[in-house]
Amino acid sequence: MFGRLTIRNLKIEILDRLNEFASTNERSVEAEVRYALARWTESSSSKINVDEQYRKNISERLIFLMQQKNNFLNSSLKASHVAERLGCAKGSIVDQWISGEVEPTFEELDKLADYFSANPKWLKHGEGSPFNKKYERIPEQPQEAIKWLLKEERYRDLKKIVFIRCSSGSIYLVKIYNNERTIVYTTPYVLDNSVGNGGFNAMIKLFIFWEELYKQYTKIFDSFGLSATNIMIASYIFNNTDSKKLEDGDIDPLALLEKNMPEPWWEDVWGNDDSNLREYWSGCKEFCAEVNKYKLAKMANQSQYVDTSVDC
Repeated sequence: MFGRLTIRNLKIEILDRLNEFASTNERSVEAEVRYALARWTESSSSKINVDEQYRKNISERLIFLMQQKNNFLNSSLKASHVAERLGCAKGSIVDQWISGEVEPTFEELDKLADYFSANPKWLKHGEGSPFNKKYERIPEQPQEAIKWLLKEERYRDLKKIVFIRCSSGSIYLVKIYNNERTIVYTTPYVLDNSVGNGGFNAMIKLFIFWEELYKQYTKIFDSFGLSATNIMIASYIFNNTDSKKLEDGDIDPLALLEKNMPEPWWEDVWGNDDSNLREYWSGCKEFCAEVNKYKLAKMANQSQYVDTSVDC
């Protein structure tokens, strides 16, 4: 269908320019006007579509994050709760972001990612996985390692530390904070007899750290000890399916912890009495007994070096 359009009171300069364009493009002034109007309306329509698509993408990602909290964690989180915790002036704004009516700014998206412990690049641009991980090598000195565990990073109010052994033997560490926020770390440690010499030596140091951590954790009468912080420490063993979900970062790590039962392997594997060691996974007792043998030798060797200097 075609229609007619009459345009009055055009400035002479505009008409002159239209005549120039028409002459250059070898078409009539009327054809040039039709071409210009078509390009203008297509450009405006394209811009609207781009804006709508971006709001739609953000909406879908926010719905996914809300579902993670509510479906997997048995939560009753509402958009107004999120708005209140983000410090928004009104409770309806997050609802408008989720519905795709209003586009949040990058600063607001960063705050949302922080609130949901999500990957900000994924939330803003769709890049990477929803829940990313940080690579971390735990400090070798036990006391330094404990300080690192307790230091403030992305969040404050640490309430739980979780060690996870995946089906491959890889060790993950999750710090859980108030308001169910998390930081997930992937480590170079492999708790499995498939490791080489370097990995075996790393496990010796990790066992020494776990032993010291346990001592600090169970110091009941030490007001400055780890037990005084009320921070809980737990450990889990993930099967192949949950290990892959954790590694891929496609699901809230708290949802994976919620569906699994804790196993106290972190406080057992370094024990010096191998007769009490449980077979938490295939080959666990044999491998841990071997690590403990070398751990005891290393600790005995370190204890020989005593500072005998005197003040002059």
